[in-house]
Amino acid sequence: MKVRFCFLLLLLTSCPVIFAQFNIEGIVVDENTHKPLAFVSVIVPNKNQGTMTDIVGKYSLKSEMPSDSVLFSYMGYEVFKYKLSKEKMLHNHLTLNIALKPTNYTLKEVVFKAGENPAHRIINKVIENRDKNNPEKLHSYTYKSYNKFFFTTDVDSAIKGDSLEGKGMTDSSRQKTKDFLDKSYIFLVESITEKRFLYPDNNKEVVIASRVSGLQDPSFSPIASGMQSFSFYNDYFVLSERNYLNPISKNSTHKYFFNIEDTTWKGKDTVFIISFKPRSGKNFDGLKGILYINTNGYAIQNVIAEPNETKGKLTMRVQQQYELMQGGHWFPRQLNTDLIMHKAVNGYADLSGIGRTYIQDVQFDTTLSKKLFDDIVLDYEPGMKPRDEAFWNEYRHDTLTEKEKNTYTVIDSIGKKENIDGKIKFFLALGNNRLPYSIFDVNLDKLLNQNDYEGFRLGLGVHTNDKLSRHFAIGGYYAYGFKDMKNNYGADANILLSKRRDIRIGAAYIHDVAESGGQGFYDNTKSFLNEEFRKFSIKKMDAVKEAKYFLSGNLLRYVNASIFIKQNHTTATDGYKYLSFQRPAVGLYNNFYFTSAGIELKYAYKEKFVKAFDQKFSNGTKYPVVWLNISHGFNNLLNGEYQYTKFDFQAEKSFRIRNTGKSSFIINAGLTNGSVPYPILFNGKGSNSSIQGIYHTSFYSGNSFQTMGMNEFLSDRFAAIFYTHHFGHLLFKSKKFQPTMSVVTNLGIGSLSHKEQHEGIEFRTMEKGFYESGMVINNLYKLTFLRFGVGIFYRYGPYSNALPQDNFYFKMSWTFFL
Repeated sequence: MKVRFCFLLLLLTSCPVIFAQFNIEGIVVDENTHKPLAFVSVIVPNKNQGTMTDIVGKYSLKSEMPSDSVLFSYMGYEVFKYKLSKEKMLHNHLTLNIALKPTNYTLKEVVFKAGENPAHRIINKVIENRDKNNPEKLHSYTYKSYNKFFFTTDVDSAIKGDSLEGKGMTDSSRQKTKDFLDKSYIFLVESITEKRFLYPDNNKEVVIASRVSGLQDPSFSPIASGMQSFSFYNDYFVLSERNYLNPISKNSTHKYFFNIEDTTWKGKDTVFIISFKPRSGKNFDGLKGILYINTNGYAIQNVIAEPNETKGKLTMRVQQQYELMQGGHWFPRQLNTDLIMHKAVNGYADLSGIGRTYIQDVQFDTTLSKKLFDDIVLDYEPGMKPRDEAFWNEYRHDTLTEKEKNTYTVIDSIGKKENIDGKIKFFLALGNNRLPYSIFDVNLDKLLNQNDYEGFRLGLGVHTNDKLSRHFAIGGYYAYGFKDMKNNYGADANILLSKRRDIRIGAAYIHDVAESGGQGFYDNTKSFLNEEFRKFSIKKMDAVKEAKYFLSGNLLRYVNASIFIKQNHTTATDGYKYLSFQRPAVGLYNNFYFTSAGIELKYAYKEKFVKAFDQKFSNGTKYPVVWLNISHGFNNLLNGEYQYTKFDFQAEKSFRIRNTGKSSFIINAGLTNGSVPYPILFNGKGSNSSIQGIYHTSFYSGNSFQTMGMNEFLSDRFAAIFYTHHFGHLLFKSKKFQPTMSVVTNLGIGSLSHKEQHEGIEFRTMEKGFYESGMVINNLYKLTFLRFGVGIFYRYGPYSNALPQDNFYFKMSWTFFL
C-alpha cells in the first residue's frame, strides 16, 4: 500500500497537466474583414470534445485532457488547425485569437442515389420536437434584454472623390467627413427592456431605459430584435415584416435542400451543422443559411439565415443563439440582425445597420396573471428618465467603445441643431393624414380630392394638437369643387375625458356633399396614399347640412366606438325624386330631413399596438376585424320625417395558405327597415363609370365591384363578398422582373321594397345575384415609390351584358411602396 501511495503521489506531482482542466479561449474573425464569426466549430481532435464561438465570435473551450492541436472549422472558410507547442501544452489557460480564410465555397444540390438524404432524418426529428423546443409554447416566462443598434458605412467608399466631384465636395469637407466617420457611427441606440409572456399569446415588453443618438425624446427606441421573429420554430419566419417559409416547417424537405456540412460537439452532445436553401425550381419566399442541431432534444442550438433572394437594394442576415436552460428548456440568448442598404450613401457606399440583442435574467413558469397584459405589446415605462453609466453597464455585454461614446456626443449635438425629434414626429404624423405645424395639424386628406361630381377639389383642414392642449381639440376645413363650383366647409370640437382610452365628447357640423347611398365606417380612415380609387368615379352626390353630437373612444376592450345623435338636411343634386307615403300631399320631392341616434363601432379582437412618441400604432390582429353601424331615425322629432332602423356591417380577414400565398375576405352587408329615400339606402358599391366594359378603362379599387357601374343598382338590403388571393411572386419571378399576381372573385345580392317610390333616375335591383372574376398583375413598372400594374375582369351571371366582349373590363392599378 505504501508503494502504491508513493507511486500515485509521484504521478500527481510530476504530471499536473494530466488532471488539471485545460482551458483555451479567444475570438475568431474573418481574415479579410476582421469581423467576428459566429458559431465556428472549435474542436479538440480525436477526443470528441468541442465548442462553438458565440454570436459575437468568442469561444471558451474546456478539456480535461491536454491536446497538441485545436481545430477551427466553419462553412465557407478553410479549416484551420492550430498546433500547440509543448511549452503551451503545459499551461492550463491559453488565449488564441484566430483569423479564418474565406474560400469560394458554393452550396450545390447533391443527388442521393442510395436513398434518403441523411440530413432529412435529422430535420424530421427537429420538426417532430419543435413544439417541445419552441419557447413560445412554454406556459410562461420573463426576461430582460439589452439591445443595441447602430448604422455605419465604409469610410473610404463614402468619401470617394469620383462619386462626389459633381456635388462640389472640397478636400476640406471630404476630410471632415472622414474624421467624422472614423470617430463615430452615423446612428446609435441602446435600450433595456423587460419582457413577459403567458401562453398562448399574451405578450408585453416594456422599455425601462432608452438612449438614442440625436434624439431628446426617449420614447422612440427601435429594437433590433423586433426586425425578426423571436424564435425559429413557427411555420413562417418573419424578417422585416415579410414572411418566409421556415426550413423546419412541416414537409419542408420537399421545398428545401439540406446538406450535412459538419459534425461537432457541445459538451457531450453531438451537434449537426446542416446547410439549407430552397430547392431548384421551387418558387416561394425562402431562406438560406445554416442550422446547428443539438442531439439533446434535437433542438436548434444556433441558426444563421438570410433571404434566398435580395429584395431591391436591401439585404438582411440574422443569427440566433439558443442555450439549454434550467429545466431543460432551450431558449434564445442572443439575436443578431444585420442590414445592408446597398449604395445608400452618396449612391456609392453601403449603409450597414448592426443590431444586437442579449437576453438575460430568464425565469420560467412565473406566476403571471392576464391582468398584467393589455393591447400594447411594446410600451415605455411611465416617466422614463435618463440612466447613468453604472445602470447601463449592469446590462451591457461589453462597455461602450470610444467610437460609440463619440457617437452620442456628436450626434446629440447635431440632433438638437437639426431638430431630429420634430422631423421624426412629422413623418409619423404623415401616416395619420396629419402634417404638424406649430399648434396645428394640417389634415392631408382635405387638401386635394377628385370625384366625378365636384371635379378637382381643393381645400384646407386644420386641427389643434397637443402643443396647444392635451385636453381639447378644435378644428375645421374649407373646400371648393371646380366642377360644381360650390363652397363646402365644416367644424368640430372635442374634450378629452380619458387619455388611456382616448374617450372624447364633442360636436361637429358640416355643410358639404356626400355620396348618395354610400357607406362609411368608424375608425376605418384610409391614408391619402391608399389604393382605393372608387372615390374618383363617384358622380351621384347629395348636398348635406348636418349637426352631430358624439361620445367616442375605446369604450370597451377591443372596441372603438362612437355614440351619436345627429340632425341632417339632405338635398338630391340630380334629377332624383322621392314619393313619400308619409307626405302624400307633397308628392315627389328631393330634399329630406333626418333625425337619428345610434352607434358606430369597430371590434378588433386581440388587436395589438406599439407605442412611440406618445402615439399608438396598430400591429394588427390575426382575427377578423368587424365594423357595425346601427342607427335609428325618428319621425316628428327635431324636424325628422322618417322612422327607420339601419344596419351597416363589414368584416375583413386575411390568412396565409401554406406555399400558396395570402387570401383576403371582405364581407359587406346592409339593411334598412322603413320607407326611406335614396340617401339612406345602398348603391351597390360599383366602381366602374361605364357599364359597357370594353369601351372603358378605369382604376382598380379594392372592396368594390370592378365591373358594376356607379349607382347601377339600388337596395334596401344587400350582402356582398369580395375575395382576393395574392400569389405574390409565387407564379413568376426573375432577377430583374418580379410581377405579383392576384386573382379576384366578387359576388353580391340585394333587393328593394317599393321601387315605385324612387323616380327621376335609372337603377336596377340585384335579387338574382351579381358575379365577377378577374386578375390583377402588379409591379409591372416601378417609378421611385410607385408600382404600376394592370388587371382584367369578366362580368357573368344574370346581369351580364348581351355581347360577350362588353363583359370584359380593363383596369389600371398602382400602389405606393416604401
